[in-house]
Amino acid sequence: MNYEDKFHKVEDILNNWQDKNFTLPGKITIIKTLAASQLVYIMSSLRTCFKSLKDINDLLFKFLWDGKRDKIKRSETIADYGDGGYKMLDIMAFNKSLKIAWIAKYISDDCKSKWKTFWDFYLLKWGGKLVFLGNLGKKDATKHDIKDDFLRELIEIWVDFNFRDSSSPNTTIVAVRYGITH
Repeated sequence: MNYEDKFHKVEDILNNWQDKNFTLPGKITIIKTLAASQLVYIMSSLRTCFKSLKDINDLLFKFLWDGKRDKIKRSETIADYGDGGYKMLDIMAFNKSLKIAWIAKYISDDCKSKWKTFWDFYLLKWGGKLVFLGNLGKKDATKHDIKDDFLRELIEIWVDFNFRDSSSPNTTIVAVRYGITH
């Protein structure tokens, strides 16, 4: 329901700009500044509703291409300028980056927020911060009986982002203090 409300808000914003004759980079700027800003809070604080994110993503691309089918593959539109892309917003990656920001704050000793005690409570029997500081694999992550849906999703996102298979050749496991850079 929360995502549906935001979908309609983003839709209204984009409809207000639809009749303007913007270039592709201009439309991407509208999407990144006006539409994405409406999604930051909900995506960073609630469990992901993937159907809603897909619907929002489709809405963004519909705006980008004036309601017509995509003229350039989405993966190429999202790509960096140096790779021939336009740096269009990748809604799924944006969602993951907002969620990973929570993890960065949690494992940071500089952040003294009280919400961290909630996570400490849920993660205590799995080693607390070690869930994020280690090299947790998908099989191990699913063994965790985390009751909180949001926290469970964060662990799944982190595993996808951070796991390095040490049995693969040429794999280097780099221990970065906050585990954010790759």
